[in-house]
Amino acid sequence: MGLRIGSFAGALCAATFLLASADLAAQKEETPLDVARQHFEAMQSANWKKSTELMHPEELGRFKAMFAPVIAADSSGEGARELFGLEDPAVFAMLSDNEVFERFLATTVVESNMQTVLENTRVEFIGAVPEGDDRTHVVYRMTVHLDDYSPTTSMEVVSLRRYKGTWRMLLDRNLEGMQAMLVRVLQEMNEAPEEMEYEEEDYPEPDTEGTDEFYEEDEAPVDQG
Repeated sequence: MGLRIGSFAGALCAATFLLASADLAAQKEETPLDVARQHFEAMQSANWKKSTELMHPEELGRFKAMFAPVIAADSSGEGARELFGLEDPAVFAMLSDNEVFERFLATTVVESNMQTVLENTRVEFIGAVPEGDDRTHVVYRMTVHLDDYSPTTSMEVVSLRRYKGTWRMLLDRNLEGMQAMLVRVLQEMNEAPEEMEYEEEDYPEPDTEGTDEFYEEDEAPVDQG
């Protein structure tokens, strides 16, 4: 009888421990709103490394693949320099997915003065709308306060996907439109014919011989009356 009681007590303790552990894990699990909030705070503080770590790894790989044709199509090297701060476009292929995205944030946000906007933006997270078991969309209200301008408010949505027991950010779909536009612009720049250069001898001096005499003969005396 004592053995049975002891076994029962041991099983009860084990079950209690497992339940407590599960409850603790549930408490620590990040919600989509937690991750979205961390990502925005990292962007506000210019913590590009943290912002990148909160992105879904597959999205980072897709981002690099999206911009690889942009860099390849730009014979001037301007795209690599303006978008990723690279003086040598060949370095792009050697960078990891994380390094590419981190460089993109560091370069474009600073160059476009978006950091000032981020620092003066207040975000109120409203809630999350699940889409299936592994994807969700976070809705938030964004209010931007800038000097000499009235505050502007808009409703925005960011998407996240499950990754290793937590959530990670997905790329903004506007980036795809930006990438397509950059490819077109760079292709047009590289395909445009070079401006023709003319030497001075291509522009002969106009023949003005005899024009002074013409005007002198044509002038009538002025009546001083």
